[in-house]
Amino acid sequence: MKFIRRAITTALMLGLAAGASAVLAQAAPGSDATYPSRPIRLIVPYSPGGTTDKLARIVANELKGKLGGNAAVIVENKPGAGTIIGTETVTKAAPDGYTLLLGVNTSISSNPLLFKKLPYSVDQLRPVALLSMAPMILSVTPNNPANTIADLIATSKTKKGGLSVATLGNGSSVHLVAELVALKTGMQITPVPYNGSGPALLAVMSGDVDLYGDSIPTSIPLINSGRIKPVAISSGERSPLYPDLPTFEEAGVKGGTVYTWFGVMAPSKTPDAIVAKLNKAINEILEAPAIRGQLEADGNTVRQMSPKGFQEFIDSETKVWAGVIKATHIQLD
Repeated sequence: MKFIRRAITTALMLGLAAGASAVLAQAAPGSDATYPSRPIRLIVPYSPGGTTDKLARIVANELKGKLGGNAAVIVENKPGAGTIIGTETVTKAAPDGYTLLLGVNTSISSNPLLFKKLPYSVDQLRPVALLSMAPMILSVTPNNPANTIADLIATSKTKKGGLSVATLGNGSSVHLVAELVALKTGMQITPVPYNGSGPALLAVMSGDVDLYGDSIPTSIPLINSGRIKPVAISSGERSPLYPDLPTFEEAGVKGGTVYTWFGVMAPSKTPDAIVAKLNKAINEILEAPAIRGQLEADGNTVRQMSPKGFQEFIDSETKVWAGVIKATHIQLD
C-alpha cells in the first residue's frame, strides 16, 4: 500500500509540475500570450505637432483597442540632432516590445550614410510595420514661367550658379531630393539652407529661391491655395489628389521614385511573436476606412506590409539615397 500511495503521489507531483511548466511556457514574459501587460512607449524623434507626431498619435490611440490587455500606448517626443536622439533611445531599450520607434527615412535610410559616426546602428532595430509613404513635390512660385522639369533644366543652364533651391540644411530630405533630380537630369542647382520648412516655403512663395521640394502633406495647403505651383511628384504613380501632375519618372528623372516614409520599429532582439502581433494590429488599423481616408487626404500612400516586406522597402529606398550621397560627397561629420 505504501508503494502504491508513493507512486500516486509522485505521479500527481509530476503532473502538477508539467502543468505548471506548460502554463509558464504559454505565458512567458515577453510572449505573445501576455503582451502587453503594461503601457507601451512610442518614441517620436521630432517635436510635437508635426506630421510624424500626428501620425504617431493616430496609431497610438488606435492600438489601445487592438492589442488588448493593459495596452495604453504613450507617445513620447524626443527631438534633436536630426532624429538621432530619439532613434538612439530605442536602440538602447530592452527588446521586450514596450519601447517602439516611429521610424522615418531620415533616421534609417539617410543618417547612416551621412554620418561616419552614429551612436546607433540600423542593425539595432527591426521593422515592425510601415504606416505610410509620402512622395515629394517639386514646387516653384506661381509667377515662375517654368511648368515642367524640362523648363527648369533649361533655365538652370542659363543662370549663373543654376537654380537656387531651398533646403532645411545639408543632407536634409528636401536637400537630397533636389540633388537627386540634379544628378539624374543635369539640372544645375545651388542649395540655400533655411531653418525649417516654414521659412523655406515663404522663400519659394515670394520667389526668393527658384525651387523647393517637400513632402506632399506639407505642400498640399499651399498648392490648393495657389501660393506655390507644383512641377512634378516623386511617387511611382500619379497622385489621385493631383492627377495632372507628372511623376518624376514621367518628367525624365529616371530612378527618381522616392518617398518620405513612416513606420514602427523595435529593438532588433524583440521576439518574433511580439513583432507579429504588432504588425497585425497596425495593419488592421490601416485597413479602417476612416484612418486610411484621413491619411490619404493628406497625400500619403498607405500600403500594408509584413516586417519582411517593410525591410525590403527600406533597403530599396536606402539604395537610392546611397547613390545620391556618394555622387554628391555629402558628409555631416
